[in-house]
Amino acid sequence: MLPSQRKIILLLFNMKIIKACFLFVFILLSAASFAQDNILSKKINLKIENQTTKQTLKTIEQKTGVKFSYNSEIIDVKKKVSLNAQNIKLSDCLDLIFQNSLKYAVAGNHVILLNKEQKKQAEKTTSKQKYVISGIITNTDTGYPIENVSVFDVNDQYFSLTNQDGKYLMEITEIENFRGLNFGKIGYFDTVVVFKAKANYNLDINLSPKPKFEEEEIENKILFVSKPLNDRKIVKTLVPRTTIIHSENLSHIKLVKPIQISLLPKIGTNLNTDGLTYNILSFNIIAGYSKGVMGVELGSLFNIVRKDMSGIQLSGFTNIVGDKVAGIQSAGFLNVNIGKVNALQTAGFSNINVDKFNGIQAAGFNNVVVKNTNGIQVSGFSNYTGKNFNGIQVTGFSNIVLKNMNGIQSSGFHNLTIKNTNGIQMAGIINNTMQKMRGIQIAGIANYAKDVKGIQIALFNFSNTNSGLSIGLFNYVQKGYRQFEFIGNQTFHTGIKIRTGTRRFYNIYNFTATATDNLSYSYGLGFGTSLKIYKILYINLEVTENILFLDEWFNEIPYYYQSISPFFQLQFAKYFAVNIGLDFNNHIGINTNERYLQYISNLSHFNYSQSENNNIVKQYWSGFSIGISF
Repeated sequence: MLPSQRKIILLLFNMKIIKACFLFVFILLSAASFAQDNILSKKINLKIENQTTKQTLKTIEQKTGVKFSYNSEIIDVKKKVSLNAQNIKLSDCLDLIFQNSLKYAVAGNHVILLNKEQKKQAEKTTSKQKYVISGIITNTDTGYPIENVSVFDVNDQYFSLTNQDGKYLMEITEIENFRGLNFGKIGYFDTVVVFKAKANYNLDINLSPKPKFEEEEIENKILFVSKPLNDRKIVKTLVPRTTIIHSENLSHIKLVKPIQISLLPKIGTNLNTDGLTYNILSFNIIAGYSKGVMGVELGSLFNIVRKDMSGIQLSGFTNIVGDKVAGIQSAGFLNVNIGKVNALQTAGFSNINVDKFNGIQAAGFNNVVVKNTNGIQVSGFSNYTGKNFNGIQVTGFSNIVLKNMNGIQSSGFHNLTIKNTNGIQMAGIINNTMQKMRGIQIAGIANYAKDVKGIQIALFNFSNTNSGLSIGLFNYVQKGYRQFEFIGNQTFHTGIKIRTGTRRFYNIYNFTATATDNLSYSYGLGFGTSLKIYKILYINLEVTENILFLDEWFNEIPYYYQSISPFFQLQFAKYFAVNIGLDFNNHIGINTNERYLQYISNLSHFNYSQSENNNIVKQYWSGFSIGISF
């Protein structure tokens, strides 16, 4: 390798390192900005004159909806404040009020006010000592103790859980004089207490129950889909019970950590705060459990996210997200999301989304969206959308949309839209649109739509009403055009003809016979159209392909001929009409049996001609026809 080549390779290598560093810094900066994305970032306009600090905090609470928690030993609540602040962050407003002497912690909609200097003062004292905080938590209305209440130390992120007697016990290290405890339980209003830590400190708390509302019914009762994240067996198996309880009780808490690494839930850098923490970079060796992801999450087996995932989530086996997803999600086996999804989603087996989906889904077996889908669903077996679908569905077996489909459905076997289709349905076997079809249905065997304003192409087409076009071997319109006709013409003395479809386009099935020196039979298939001229007068044009047999059926090569039949139809009643018209017939064959040629020439003397060139025989003849239709 030349020195110049070594320099180029070294330069490229260094550039990759620089890019990686920039990416890492960008992610950390994103983490920092995201950490500030809470109620302290709310903009506020505040104009007060000579109010007490307590009154000022009340005014801010009314304007912003936050609640302040503090200890009167930290704040002089009677101190007078005058301030004119316009469109500034809440944190900046508080800095102006308290002259940068406080720090702020957030727990849901609580802002906890603590002294900035207390930690430094405490660290100057003797070595760390352990203290016990304990108490009983009871129901404000009944006075009964409450089991499984989460007690969370906002400062050092310690946890405790009440027992069946409502008792809790928390062992802490005294590194700060003042600390805030958040008491939370599902179905109760949480509360925050700021106090000065002491040895063996007793703190009893009353929690007020929230009013109960009837739970909304899930519209699509697919049990394996509609289960909440924490009720799923895999989550209960992998995540410790206390971690799940804390994550539900303290769902208002949002912690942010730039990087986390875990072996299993609770065994990692997030420790007990797994279910409360948003991570920017997340690495799960076996499985991970977090409140959210705002960046990249990689897992060899399981990634479990309670709330939102924004960014990239890759798992060797399964991704489970309890709320919104935005970005890229890929799993070796299964993706399950309970909230809205805007993403590129791929899975080796299945993608399941309980809410709306916007983007692209690709799965080896099936895709399921319980609500609306906007985008593309591609799977090896089936695609399912529980409400409206807009986009493209492609699958090996079946596509199902329970409301309206706007776009394209393509499957190897079956497409089903319960309401309206606006677009294209293509299936190897059958297409079903249970209401209106505006577009095209193409199937190998059959199409059905209640109301057709488009085109149906299949062997068999069925509809209730049809103002479009159905092309196939058999077309049936319940409120369409049907006639049974007894017919006779110059060539064949008697026969029957059946018409079915619409006047715009209908199928024809005919059978004719005649008895002269030889008995002959003819049957044919064709199509026709009918145009209303005046009141009861219609003009019809029909084209048929016919097969003629002499004496016996199928004993020799049959004789094929084509007919074009224009005629007038007088529709005297709904089920009675008289048809009078002409027949123009044509036969072209190679080495046609002389018996057939002679037979036709004997029957058709009017405008008859025959020619032969290079063993190709041509016969033309015309005549008239008359019939009565019912």
